[in-house]
Amino acid sequence: MNPVERLRAAIEKLEWLRDHSTPGPWAIDDNDAAIFTFGPTVAGGTIAYVNTDQRTGDRRPYGDASLIETLHRTIDAQLAILRSAVKFLGSVGHHTSSIASPFVDGALALADAILGEES
Repeated sequence: MNPVERLRAAIEKLEWLRDHSTPGPWAIDDNDAAIFTFGPTVAGGTIAYVNTDQRTGDRRPYGDASLIETLHRTIDAQLAILRSAVKFLGSVGHHTSSIASPFVDGALALADAILGEES
């Protein structure tokens, strides 16, 4: 994929993930094991645990709750960065990786991280 295709694929994937994820409101319990609740209020929501030992079923904190909650808050900012890079590449008329721009390089690194092995 060329740089614009990589950016657009990352935008598409991130939008899909955002649109199909639990919208919140988000909350984290005291030991960082429960990451989100959904419903009209945190008190009336449903708790989902992400740190469960598959062998024992124990719920264990690893900081995942704070990480996921933070990443969920940053999705729109990530999308803005990716879209700005697409717009920039379109404005300079180049669709190859020969453009030396720290901004584009950073956006492509973000896109590649979102796409994982897909890129």
